[in-house]
Amino acid sequence: MELTSLYLYQRTIADGPLSKENFQVVMYEVVDIILREEDIRPSENLRREYLQTLCRGAASYSGSRITSGLLQPGSTAGYIRYPDESKTNGLFAAAAYLGKTALIARLLLEGGVSVSTPNLYLGPVLRCAAVQGHYDTTRTLLDAGADVNYSKLFKDLALPAAAFKGHRHIVELLLEPRYNCTTSGEFYEKAICRAARGGHLEIVLFMIQRGKFDNLRYLTQTILCEAAGYRRENVVQWALDNGAEVHDNIQGPSNESALNHAALNGRESVVRLLHRRAPYNFRRGFMQTIAGGSERTARAIFNAMMQPNLYRTGWSPTLPGAFGGTCLIWAAKHGQTHMIHFLMEKGAGLSQARGEMAMYFAVRGGHVSAVRALVAYGVALNSPSPSRDPLGQARAAGHHDLVKLLIELGAK
Repeated sequence: MELTSLYLYQRTIADGPLSKENFQVVMYEVVDIILREEDIRPSENLRREYLQTLCRGAASYSGSRITSGLLQPGSTAGYIRYPDESKTNGLFAAAAYLGKTALIARLLLEGGVSVSTPNLYLGPVLRCAAVQGHYDTTRTLLDAGADVNYSKLFKDLALPAAAFKGHRHIVELLLEPRYNCTTSGEFYEKAICRAARGGHLEIVLFMIQRGKFDNLRYLTQTILCEAAGYRRENVVQWALDNGAEVHDNIQGPSNESALNHAALNGRESVVRLLHRRAPYNFRRGFMQTIAGGSERTARAIFNAMMQPNLYRTGWSPTLPGAFGGTCLIWAAKHGQTHMIHFLMEKGAGLSQARGEMAMYFAVRGGHVSAVRALVAYGVALNSPSPSRDPLGQARAAGHHDLVKLLIELGAK
C-alpha cells in the first residue's frame, strides 16, 4: 500500500526536492534497521505496525496527510541528507518515537546525533518520545542533555505534546527541577491549554500548581475557551467554578468567547452548560452556530432563548427583522444550506437588499445548494448593482457549473 497525498515542507535537500519518495525510503530503511537491532526476524505485520506509527507521527508533526498503510520504497534506498535545520537523523527520531530506549542509548554513545534540533519528518527526539508516552526513552534523552525548553517552534516542545495526550507521568518527568523546564510565560500557559484541549483536568491542575502566572484569571478564561471548543465538559465546569465568564475573553466581547467557540464547533452539550451560567444576549453565539452548521446546537440556543429572562434584551425568538436576515446571509456565506432551511422554518426573512447580499456570498463561495435554496425562497437572481450581479460574480469566480445553473434558473 502506498503513501498518498503527502505534503511536506517545500524545502530543498542535497539529493533533490523533498518528496514522498524520499520519505518512503527513509522510513522504510530505519524500520528495517530497528528490526535488525532488536534481533527480530523481520515480520511483515511488525514492519507494517512500525511504519503506520511513524506515518501518523509525521502527519501529526508536519500537518501532512499520510495514509497509515504499508510503505513501499519508491527507489533504491540511499542515504538522505537533511537541510541545516534538520540535523537529527531519521533513525534517531524514529527510535525515540517507537520507544526504543536501548537503541537510543547506543546512538548517543556513538555520537553524531542531536538531542534537540528537529528531524525533518518527526520533529525533535524529545518530543517524539514524550508525545508517545515513552518514559524511559524520555528520561534517557533528558539525561543526555535534551533541552526541554527548546522553542524554535511551539510544536517542537515536548511538554504541550505530552499534556495534550494526557501523559501525566511524562509531564511530571519534564517538570522535575533538575531539567530546568520553564514554568511561566506564554509557552507554559499554552501547554496548560493543550492539556485543557485534551480534557485532562488533573494535568491542568498539576501544571497550574507548578507554575507562576502574572494573570491567572486570563489563563482560566483561555482554558475555558479551549475546553469549550473541544467539548471537554469537566474542564469547562472547573473553569466556570473558578471565575471564568461565558462571554468574556478578558479583552472584551468578541467571537473568541467560550460560548462562541462551543457554538462554532457544534458542541451542544457545552452550549447547554454555558446557557445555565449566563443570562445574556446570545446573538453572536447563535451566528457562530450558523457558520459551523450544527443544527442541533442552533436549536439548543434557540430554545434557550425562548425561555423568559429579565436580564436578556434584544432577542426575537422567531427571528424576524434584520437579525434573521443577517443570520441567513451568514448561512449563505458559509454554504450551510440546511441552516437556511432551519432559519426560514423559525421565521427569518430577507429584505431585497439582504437577499442580494445572501445571493452574492452564496455565488462567490460556489455554494450551489445554497443558491438553489435562496431561489426557492424567492431571492431574485438579478441585481441592479453590477457588483452584486450573481451571474457576473459566478463568471468572475470561474464557477462554470454555477453559471450554467443560474442561466437555467433565469438569471440574465
